[in-house]
Amino acid sequence: MKSKSKWGWFALLLILPLRVLSQQADVQALQQLEENYIRAEIEDDSTIASSVLADDFVGLRADGKTSNKGDILSSLARHDRRRDPYQITAIDMREHLFGDTACVTYTKVYTRVGSQTMFSENVLHVLTRRNGAWHLQLSSPLPSNRK
Repeated sequence: MKSKSKWGWFALLLILPLRVLSQQADVQALQQLEENYIRAEIEDDSTIASSVLADDFVGLRADGKTSNKGDILSSLARHDRRRDPYQITAIDMREHLFGDTACVTYTKVYTRVGSQTMFSENVLHVLTRRNGAWHLQLSSPLPSNRK
């Protein structure tokens, strides 16, 4: 019996580092996906956004309205950031993995180029992995911590 338990521990010691490496790769993939999504918004690039968003994406807004992937891509196609450019920075990003589902939270800070004007919003993104690829499934604002 003792030898069986030793082999079980040995197997566990082999598997744990692989799992940690897998989680690190997933976190890096999620961070890259979020960077791409922000870049798509800044550059009004519907091609990038299309690669990030799941086909059945749902976007929730603070006013209760919703959007889907088509709405987002159409909105990006209508904007012209050159007339009114702004920068977006993600701060305090946190990733939480649950198998093939992940939640990413962060604060999006919008800054108008050449100005001190700022706006920020806290966001929650739910991402899913399908066929080995992560996609943004749900986007929702989060309440502010400010009182």
